[in-house]
Amino acid sequence: MADKQGKQYLILLSVSPATPNRLVSFVPALKDFLERISTEPIEQMFRSIGADHFGYLIRWRLVAPQILAALQAPQKHPWEKGFKPTEPFLTNQDHVAVLELGVDAATDSGFSRGRTWIERH
Repeated sequence: MADKQGKQYLILLSVSPATPNRLVSFVPALKDFLERISTEPIEQMFRSIGADHFGYLIRWRLVAPQILAALQAPQKHPWEKGFKPTEPFLTNQDHVAVLELGVDAATDSGFSRGRTWIERH
């Protein structure tokens, strides 16, 4: 297993409008961005039926306010060498919450993929 670098976070997003046309570009841009900042592979924790609310698990060395700032303006945060700026993908109608997960986080069977990610990462 790779060294664990950083803290575990749950990134919660509420996307508006969650139209199919918007989600086609939004979700890949978000996943690409999260994969580039996470020190471990990311995992989707959940997605609502309408795909307007979802959450991703990541691990990162920076603190929650820095994650939020990077999501809001990804082109302004070249914190890593070789980081390629990303165009902003959030709008003023989208909402984001960044929550740090502690070592005693727990889930039930409905979130077993998330629990497995938390245990392994």
